[in-house]
Amino acid sequence: MKSVFRLLPVLFLLALSGYLPGVRAETCRANIGQTTVNIPNIKYLPTLPVNTQMTSAMADNGSGIPFSCDLQLPTASAKRIVYKQLKTGGSPVVINGQHVYPSAIDGIGYSLSFQCAGGPMRAIDGSHSAGGESVVVCDSAMLPALMTQQQTTVRIAVTFYKTGTVQLADGTHTNSPSLPQVGEMTIEQQASGSASYVASAPVSIDMAALKRGHRQQRQLSGSDVDDPGHSGHGKPGGVSR
Repeated sequence: MKSVFRLLPVLFLLALSGYLPGVRAETCRANIGQTTVNIPNIKYLPTLPVNTQMTSAMADNGSGIPFSCDLQLPTASAKRIVYKQLKTGGSPVVINGQHVYPSAIDGIGYSLSFQCAGGPMRAIDGSHSAGGESVVVCDSAMLPALMTQQQTTVRIAVTFYKTGTVQLADGTHTNSPSLPQVGEMTIEQQASGSASYVASAPVSIDMAALKRGHRQQRQLSGSDVDDPGHSGHGKPGGVSR
């Protein structure tokens, strides 16, 4: 009987805890679950040697990846946005210091780069890594505004590289299928300096289908890309010789 009475205060506290409001903390999340990298069709100089950059960094024509934080107290002690490459094709080729991954066209590789809220462009190059084939796009040490602003948008660019012989369908162009889920991006929070980072649900990043041709006289950079069709989301523009 005495043991029952000793349990009563414990049971009372357990029952009372069910009516107390839960302790909340700041929550950060991605505002979308998927995005597709779309770029205009490009041309390149067919005499380029292997392991050479084919284009400059070309901006995705989408609106970027938006993240939001509710700033609920207690707020995080640190934040960072991380990109992880999922489709690596084995060990990546390193060209000009960048990790280059195979596209859907044999002999052509690509690297994605990212810009967080107007900060520097970052790509996977072995520095600023969060483990494996990844890059910390930005963190609150580099960009203190991450701690105070509710909205942050990450812009995407893609650079293409010649990694082998490119077989063109009729000597002038080739097409590729889309590449789903090449990578993912998350926003991560740290509750305290000794705590581990906790990641949001990821944003899946896909590569749109691409049509590629060559030009006889010179290599095209991103500003030289032909886009006569004024392509929209998921609809690459045409290619002229």
